[in-house]
Amino acid sequence: MRFLQFFAVLILICSFLNPASGMDIKRWLEEIGLEEYYPNFVDNAITDEETLKSVTEDDLKSIGISSLGHRKRLLSAISEVKTKGWNPRWDLKYWLQSIHMDEYYPNFVENSITDRETISTLTEDDLKSIGISSLGHRRKLMSAIASLSKNPGETASGALPRANDNIVVEVHQSHVGTDMWYRVGIVDPTAKTIDWGESHKYDIGRLPMCDFDGDTIVEVHEGHDDLSLWYRVGTVEEKTRTINWKRSVNYDDRGRSPVIAIRGNIAVEMHQSHDGTELWYHVGILDRATGFINWSESKKFDRGKIPSIGFPELELNTIVEVHQSHVGTNLWYHVGIVDPASRTIHWGESHQYDVGRLPMCDFDGNTIVEVHQGHDDLQLWYRVGTVEERTRTIVWGRSVNYDRGKIPTVAIDDNIVVEMHQSHEGTYLWYTVGILDETTRLIHWGESHQFGMGRIPSVGF
Repeated sequence: MRFLQFFAVLILICSFLNPASGMDIKRWLEEIGLEEYYPNFVDNAITDEETLKSVTEDDLKSIGISSLGHRKRLLSAISEVKTKGWNPRWDLKYWLQSIHMDEYYPNFVENSITDRETISTLTEDDLKSIGISSLGHRRKLMSAIASLSKNPGETASGALPRANDNIVVEVHQSHVGTDMWYRVGIVDPTAKTIDWGESHKYDIGRLPMCDFDGDTIVEVHEGHDDLSLWYRVGTVEEKTRTINWKRSVNYDDRGRSPVIAIRGNIAVEMHQSHDGTELWYHVGILDRATGFINWSESKKFDRGKIPSIGFPELELNTIVEVHQSHVGTNLWYHVGIVDPASRTIHWGESHQYDVGRLPMCDFDGNTIVEVHQGHDDLQLWYRVGTVEERTRTIVWGRSVNYDRGKIPTVAIDDNIVVEMHQSHEGTYLWYTVGILDETTRLIHWGESHQFGMGRIPSVGF
C-alpha cells in the first residue's frame, strides 16, 4: 500500500516537472466543478492535454468515476479540449498565485473583489482599504493590475501569448528621404542568423524606434518635416511576417529622438526637448484592442540627449535609461521604478558609466545590455550590467569593441542578443546575433550580416 502511495506521489511530481505538458489538470477539473476526481486522474497518470484527449467513457469508468452525469460532463469538457485546446479561465486565486501574492486571497474575497473587471479598476488606496498594508506589496499588485489587458487573447495570469519566442521586428528610415519600413524575422540562435520576411513601408517620418511585447509592437518617431512626435501600435502576424498597424497618433507637439518601451499594457516613452538639452518622459496605459495609449503629461527628469530605455518583467516595474551628456560624450544611466497608478517614474541618482556616443540599451531579467559608438570614431562597443533594484544602481562588466559602424541598437531575450547598425558609410543595415554569458558578462557574437539599405534601425525582440 505504501508503495502505491509513493508511486502516486511520484507520478504527481513528474506531472508538475514535465515541461511538455502545458495543462494543469487540477485547475481544469476545478473549472468544470469536478475537482473531487483529481486523485483519480493523477493516480492514473492523466495529467497532460494529449493524454486527456484520448480518454473515453470506458476509461472514465475504469479509473473509478461511477456517476453517469459526471462522466457525461467530463466527456463534454474533454471534447472541448479536443476542438479548442485548453484555455484556462481567468481566476483570482491563480492570478494571485502567479504573482506570488496569494496570501491576500482572503482580503479580496472578503471584500467581494473576485472578478477581473473589478480588480482592473482598483487603486493603491483601494488596496490599502482592504488591509494590504505593505507598500511594496501594494506596488507589486498595482503593477500586476496595470498589466491586466482586456485583450481576449491574453492568458489567465496576465501574460501575453507569443507563438514563437524568437520573433524579431525591426523598423528603419529609408536611406534616402523619410519613408519608414519594417521587417519581421525569426531568430535562429544556433546558427546565429535571422530569417527575414519582406520589407514593408508603413509610414513617413524620421528616427523611428520600437519595442515588442507579446504580439504587439509600439513604434514612435518624429514627424517627417517638423519636431512633432507620433506613435503607432501594430499586431505582428507570424505566419505572414507582416504587421497589422493601427493609425498613427500625434502624442506630443515638440521633441526629438523619441524612444519607447512596453510591458503588458504599460508604455514608457522618452525624448529630448526640441532644443536637444533636456530629457522628458511619458508613462501611458496601452489598450491593445484599439491601439490607443492614454499618456500622462510629459515630465522632465534630467539634462542630456539620445535617451534609450529598457523595461523588463520585474516585480517592481524597474526601468533603466541611458543617455549621452547634453555637452560632450560622457554616458549616463538612471534606474527607476514605474508607478502605473500615478503614471510617474521614481528615479534613482544619475551615474556616469562610460564615454561614447548614441547609446542604446535593452533590459531582460536583471541584465542590461548597452551598445554605443566610440566617442571619437566609428567603432562599436557593448557593455553588460546587472541591475541592483535596492540601490538603483548597475554593476557593469567591461566595455568591449565588437564591430565598426553607426547608430547601433540592441535587444535581448533570455540570453539571445540581437544587434543592428548602419554601415560606417551610412547606407546599409547590418545585424549580428550573439549569445550572452551572464557569468563573464561577455557576448559570443555570430558573423555580421547585411540585410538591407536604410538608416536609424531599431529592433524589438
